Amino acid sequence: MASSFLGPESPRPYAVISESYEPWFNIPRFTKDDDLSFGDVYEEKMREYLYKYLDIGTTDKICYVGEFRDSIVDILQDKFCLLTPITKVFPAHFHYAHTDYNRIVPIRIKNVGAEEYFRRMAQLPDNERNVFDKIILKDTAHFLENPREVYKNILKCLSEKGLLLIIDRPTPLNTLPISELARKRFEDYEAPYMRILKDLQDSHLHAEWEIETIPIVIQKRKWYTLLKEKYPPRFRALSHVEVMSSVRELTEGVMKYHEPIVQFSDRLLFITACAPRNPLVYPNLQRYSRNEYVPFPGLQRTYELEVTPELENMVTPRKKKEGEPFKFLW
Repeated sequence: MASSFLGPESPRPYAVISESYEPWFNIPRFTKDDDLSFGDVYEEKMREYLYKYLDIGTTDKICYVGEFRDSIVDILQDKFCLLTPITKVFPAHFHYAHTDYNRIVPIRIKNVGAEEYFRRMAQLPDNERNVFDKIILKDTAHFLENPREVYKNILKCLSEKGLLLIIDRPTPLNTLPISELARKRFEDYEAPYMRILKDLQDSHLHAEWEIETIPIVIQKRKWYTLLKEKYPPRFRALSHVEVMSSVRELTEGVMKYHEPIVQFSDRLLFITACAPRNPLVYPNLQRYSRNEYVPFPGLQRTYELEVTPELENMVTPRKKKEGEPFKFLW
């Protein structure tokens, strides 16, 4: 006979220690000594990729476009010993309006940020315009309202052999431990990442792309603190209630049983673009370090094979024309 607790009356089932829901979670606050970063391992790997894709020299003039809270200016200035200070441009300005149901709506402020800066630079005469050897756009593709016009204006601000580097973290490729709510919210206002490549090609720029992963070794509680401080900067599109709900989803979900120090990776899209050397050639788009696509790569290649005495009996001599050297018929 079974009772209401769906078990035999005798003997009673063994007691099981249940896992209870924590009504609160103590997230440490940031101090003045703490910094908004992913750690030394992350920054060292980022230096390697910056050198790989830009080949930065000490005399290069660089313009950085990106969130100042997520800036890599210090990495560039210290590692590559730049003689000229880096020009920093804020990508865009948003007013984050609070609405009902604990949501935030980002409202763009017109005529400010990177689009306005490069538009004004492109309108200046050549002798008054700021010309850069390298221009870096870090996680700013979703800020650009008219990307094709921006890329054309950037092209006018690049030197003859200048390079444009775009570093983006598309939400479909994201590998950072974030909540499903944050992922959906980012996708709402983010354009497909393939549009970046198409806009570059439509702007008549040669582009090469590659997907890289950068390791992150960080304390679990510090990761929660970064999210609470709305870092990475895209979390500014979430309200405080939504951020804490996202942290709760991680603490009670995928990161509940991890050790105090966790390791994961940050998958980023690196795109390098430059002006075509021949203006009559259609802009090329390919993966980084891949050869240009040819339908039949070996079509124009000539192969030669020495005919040894053993092979002479297996080939038929071709009829020799007047003035032509003797050849075998293959």
